[in-house]
Amino acid sequence: MRKADFIEVPLPFDVLDALGGADVILRITLSYFIEPTETLTRRAYAGGRLRWDFQGPAESDMGFRSRINRLVRNEGVAPGEGTYSWDVGTDARSRGTLQHDRATVSATSLAGSRLLAVYPVSGWWEDATTNHGRELPYSAVVSIDLGDIDLDVHSLVTQSLVSVRQEVTVDV
Repeated sequence: MRKADFIEVPLPFDVLDALGGADVILRITLSYFIEPTETLTRRAYAGGRLRWDFQGPAESDMGFRSRINRLVRNEGVAPGEGTYSWDVGTDARSRGTLQHDRATVSATSLAGSRLLAVYPVSGWWEDATTNHGRELPYSAVVSIDLGDIDLDVHSLVTQSLVSVRQEVTVDV
């Protein structure tokens, strides 16, 4: 079974909401290493592939989970309304093992905790029974550039940081 990681990103609500419509740049980077095979087809080459998505500004936690996870949708939860307007976009950024994208958004739209989903897509690990249950380690970095606003967001986040990691079965 493929599992998705839903990572809570604790963005300081009071501070970002107070900035109102000020533009900030949200950047997300995902990096992982895959084991290649000798074949050259896209599906067969990668041992496993990952993608990421970020909870949209008006999206509930369950709506986001439903958008990512078919099993949650099958339970009757309506999918969320989508994510931010990314510069690179989902299809283009998902072509490699180092995926980076950014979006310019209002500070208010980021205020509060948001979920980052990292989830697998097909690769040759699925076809090899000896690899079932094997993990694919990754790193994900979320950053916010406030531009000219002098505020130490890192300190505010680390003060309230509670790492939450939930694994959910995904039927993509």
